Amino acid sequence: MPPAVCYNIYYGFDFYDELRGSGSSRRLRSYSQSPQALFKEVDYRPVTDNMKESLRRVMLSQELLKQGKRKHAIRHLRAGIELHTDPGYRYILGILLLADGECDEALSIFESLDRPFLFPHVKESALRLWKARALSLLDRRPEALRVYRDLLADGNLAPQLRRAVRRELRGRFVSDRIPASFDYALLGPLLF
Repeated sequence: MPPAVCYNIYYGFDFYDELRGSGSSRRLRSYSQSPQALFKEVDYRPVTDNMKESLRRVMLSQELLKQGKRKHAIRHLRAGIELHTDPGYRYILGILLLADGECDEALSIFESLDRPFLFPHVKESALRLWKARALSLLDRRPEALRVYRDLLADGNLAPQLRRAVRRELRGRFVSDRIPASFDYALLGPLLF
């Protein structure tokens, strides 16, 4: 399922029409009853052309990564972020940069995103794991160990993350463990 469908707080966006490129996709849809009237507690926003182009760039980035073209994937992901900033997109960019050896920039991204309630708990925990991995790759092992131990102290840590943290505590993280490709939809976006 495309990422936008999972986190869509926007109205007037038919993802499949966008893929087909039909003429009707060039304008916002009209509804007989607006989503705001149906769901007053949700802050719905109209989809902009920048957001559509951002999603197109992010999806292209995903496909390039699947083809093993990480540098091109990073370039298109950056372009998508410039058009529509989303914490989930930046999180994905951090992982790609870490895999590409750009550990300082990846750490900077992870630190900027490491604040309460930005992500669901499991994603927040995974973000902190990636932050610790970046610290480890930067030879800042004592700081990484503190983050790993803080994660283990979390009683709500997902079992998969707990296993990963324990593995990282037993030995230094190496960039070879970063998957060559992964599904963006599992990691982001958060707001689109």
